[in-house]
Amino acid sequence: MELVYPGFYKRLSKTSHLHVEDSCVGCGLCAQNCPVGAIELKNGKPTWIQKNCVMCLSCLHRCQKFAIQYEDKTRNHGQYLHPDEI
Repeated sequence: MELVYPGFYKRLSKTSHLHVEDSCVGCGLCAQNCPVGAIELKNGKPTWIQKNCVMCLSCLHRCQKFAIQYEDKTRNHGQYLHPDEI
């Protein structure tokens, strides 16, 4: 994707807008479920590797504590899991 739309991809891939709230328990599910391996746990908290992250937000939606947020836009939106994954 980056080769086809380099400028567009860089604008979308804003991992700096992701943040972890204090409710994070460091379980590591976000890193385990990341389809592209773009999350590392550092001091028990997720950190994103921007060059790998495709902004699928799987980490946000699979967090059991809903501790991962994208700016202030996701707090009131809840989480989504495909019915086949429940």
